[in-house]
Amino acid sequence: MLRAFVRFREINYDTMLLSSHKEGTSMTLLEVMNLGNQVIETNVRGNPKIVEHERTGLLASPGSVVDFLSAKDSS
Repeated sequence: MLRAFVRFREINYDTMLLSSHKEGTSMTLLEVMNLGNQVIETNVRGNPKIVEHERTGLLASPGSVVDFLSAKDSS
C-alpha cells in the first residue's frame, strides 16, 4: 500500500475517474480521497458507501460514458 501511496503522490491531477463494473471496497478510491483529490466513480456495490454523490465525489452509472462525461463537466 505504501508503494501505491507514493505513486499517487507523484501524479499531479485534479480528478480521478474510476470505472469499475464490480467493486467491493476500492483501496484506490480510499487512497485518492485521502490525498484530497476529487473522484468520479461508478455506482456499484461498495462505492456508494464511500462516496456521497455530489458531496464527497460523483457517482456515475456503470457502462455509461455519458454519465462519466457529464460528471466530469460538472466537476
